[in-house]
Amino acid sequence: MDLEVSSMQMILHSGNSRNDSYEAIKLAKQKKFDEANEKIKSSVEELLLAQKEHASVLRDLAESGVMDANLLLVHAEDHVSVSEMSLDMAKEIIDLYMVVGGVKEF
Repeated sequence: MDLEVSSMQMILHSGNSRNDSYEAIKLAKQKKFDEANEKIKSSVEELLLAQKEHASVLRDLAESGVMDANLLLVHAEDHVSVSEMSLDMAKEIIDLYMVVGGVKEF
């Protein structure tokens, strides 16, 4: 396992997820709800890729028995966490725009 490559993959996919979440909010603000939901789906897919990479890293570290602190991995884990929160908040914000836009009832 190359910890640096795996950490960068986590950062890449979680960053893509976060970007898609923010794009979804922008689309919802423009009342483009179908497009916003597609961006949310893309965000979920990217986040799953980051989470799978993270799980793989943790599994490999546990099997190796080596648990040295790695700042890049910690940084990557922070990216994944922030992306999870961004996705959750984007879903809520889109729901609010749908309620305000009369597309959905509260």
